[in-house]
Amino acid sequence: MKLLVVENFIQILPLKLFFVLLCNLFCLFCFLLATAPVNPPIVSAQSHSSTSISVQWSFNRSFENVLGILQGFNVHYVKQDGEDYALVTVDPNNSTITLVNVSTFTTYNITVGAFTQAGETKSIPVTVDTLQDGRM
Repeated sequence: MKLLVVENFIQILPLKLFFVLLCNLFCLFCFLLATAPVNPPIVSAQSHSSTSISVQWSFNRSFENVLGILQGFNVHYVKQDGEDYALVTVDPNNSTITLVNVSTFTTYNITVGAFTQAGETKSIPVTVDTLQDGRM
């Protein structure tokens, strides 16, 4: 019985080794050919209160556009006067975020960047005005 187990292990080992090598070669291939995404996300944003902004985006996840492994999205937002720059990183499976605790009655420029290990491609900036206090 012991001999049978050893023989089965020896027969299976080359197959497992082959798959491990194949997976490593695929990872190396993805790493060497990876670039920043070709096309940026398409972004829209709205303010529904004086202290929050909802941001949505669509993104072409095809192999031709991503050329690597999509690692996530960076949501960049800054007051139009250039003060208080902030960045939020979002999981690659998400396409919305609500920015909270932003300043009231303020104009923000927002971009969303899709990124791989090789770099980031940012959207065209969108401009959003938060509402005055007490207005919905």
